[in-house]
Amino acid sequence: MAKFILLLGKGGTGKDTIKERIQKEMPELKSLPMWTSRSMRAGEEQDVQYHFVTYEEMMQANTEGKLLEYREYKTVNGIRAYGTEYPKDDSTYILTVSIEQYNNLRLKIPQ
Repeated sequence: MAKFILLLGKGGTGKDTIKERIQKEMPELKSLPMWTSRSMRAGEEQDVQYHFVTYEEMMQANTEGKLLEYREYKTVNGIRAYGTEYPKDDSTYILTVSIEQYNNLRLKIPQ
């Protein structure tokens, strides 16, 4: 069974910076692909920052049980969906998560 290290905090608090530093020291810690239905921003690349898909593809992946956690946000540009892919092996994964993600994940990850 996969193991998880969660870096929990609000957006903009430096979670990703801390994660990058930890992974430099401990390269055996893996990341899980994050999915989003939002548009790619300048400087982002497919499957680097996110796995960019349509809202319909996100809904299908969630319905098919491909996502460990799933959440939606209503924005001025419409509904944006985000999700975390299930681990593919028994490695240890390090994830940066919001409070909402943590609440979703703790329902599926054994303590």
